[in-house]
Amino acid sequence: MKKFIKSLVVAGILLSVATLSSFGYTFTLTVNPLTMVNVLTNFNNPINVTTVILQANTTNASAELIDVPTNLLVYTTPAYSNTISYATNAYNVWTNFYGVVNSNVLTELIDVTNNLVPASTNAYPVRWSGATVASTSATFYNINAIFTQGIWVTNNSSGIATITINY
Repeated sequence: MKKFIKSLVVAGILLSVATLSSFGYTFTLTVNPLTMVNVLTNFNNPINVTTVILQANTTNASAELIDVPTNLLVYTTPAYSNTISYATNAYNVWTNFYGVVNSNVLTELIDVTNNLVPASTNAYPVRWSGATVASTSATFYNINAIFTQGIWVTNNSSGIATITINY
């Protein structure tokens, strides 16, 4: 009886693992030439894109998946101030009562406050890019691209591209 219960528990665990590992979503969309299309935004947890299928119509297709919350590809970090610290040597030289010159080296920690860090413009990360030739499709496996802000697809080619995303 114990062997039966153990085997039943093991079978249940294996079945639940197999069920959870096969769970996923698929999204297919058509992207016009030289445009950007929103696939997903406003999700609570990071999304792991595992497979991408890129299909070209009559011309070569080239696409990218970008981790971006809106259709703007760059963002600006505003200027701010901070405190920087660095170590330096201070030399102390003096003459004593008997006319002997003495010296020693002291290590000092210097803090510079209100160090201005200028504003910077940065590009959102491209998590995946791929291409295929005209009238064919290419499947890209094991991508494992993590998206935390949103998924936008760009079509960098002169023809229509169809893209299927598995996550």
